[in-house]
Amino acid sequence: MGLFTKRMSVDFAVAEMNCPHCEQKIKTATEKIPGVTRAKACSTTKLLRLEYSGSVPPDVDAVNRALIGSGYVATIQ
Repeated sequence: MGLFTKRMSVDFAVAEMNCPHCEQKIKTATEKIPGVTRAKACSTTKLLRLEYSGSVPPDVDAVNRALIGSGYVATIQ
């Protein structure tokens, strides 16, 4: 990645995220999505930001598949 390369990102809302433990569970699960280069979850804003490579961002279905069994559901921000 070059010095001036724009980072592509997409945001999702995760209403059930309430604490740092939630943030870590969501981050760990969503970093496994193909193309995701970084995940940042914030329980204060209840937002999940995914940085990705390529021209197509991860969609809400991919995020929710990654979150299956964790008790969280993402919606489009």
